[in-house]
Amino acid sequence: MGLLIRVYCEPLQPEETMQLLTHQSAKLAKTQTDRVQSVILYLDPLYNVDMCKGASATCRKTCLIHSGRMRMDNAKQARKARTEYLHQNPELFDIQLKGELLQAYAKAKRQGKILDVRLNGTSDLDWSRIYDAFPYIQFHEYTKRVDLALKLKQFKNVTVTFSRHENHTDSDIMTTLNMGVNVAVVFAGDVPKTFKGIPVIDGDAHDRRFEDEKGHIVGLKVKGTNDIKSIAIKRGFAV
Repeated sequence: MGLLIRVYCEPLQPEETMQLLTHQSAKLAKTQTDRVQSVILYLDPLYNVDMCKGASATCRKTCLIHSGRMRMDNAKQARKARTEYLHQNPELFDIQLKGELLQAYAKAKRQGKILDVRLNGTSDLDWSRIYDAFPYIQFHEYTKRVDLALKLKQFKNVTVTFSRHENHTDSDIMTTLNMGVNVAVVFAGDVPKTFKGIPVIDGDAHDRRFEDEKGHIVGLKVKGTNDIKSIAIKRGFAV
């Protein structure tokens, strides 16, 4: 008579997977509609200088990561973990990012919506390899780099907005506008109707930049704590 041997072992626990894309936030809530589904990638812009090459000293000081829920420890740790993942294992990061984008696209498609993606939620990186891999997904980005703004303009599925800071010149603004790229400007007070004779869009109403008419300024109110606002205004980051 044979022996029946039963082996008991602990059930295998799936590894905890870090989610890269954020699907719900106050910012996204303003952007999503019954026809648009939005997701965003938040990384750590202070991880190294390359994470936000075009940033000025004031940009780094007044960055949105210092305001609201962005300041919370769990948010900081999540941005840092994603950024370390990107740097330590970029190939695996890209594979996961592409997988999450496909899932988000499939979900939006089932609901009859457009998927709108922003990969530079708190960074200023060149994601051309991702834009190229997903020509059927709508991306929108802000960049403080004139060269990157003009490069991304070539992608039909990317709407790029040049983001002005205190070190940019009027020439930088006009160069990008003349190339068909709108310019985001932070204002110390209410968003005006025009800026330097150029019509202004209220950029705080939503973040669906692909809906914007070209040749416009995207006006944003200065945000953050009172100290951060004061720095932004004093240094000319907010006009």
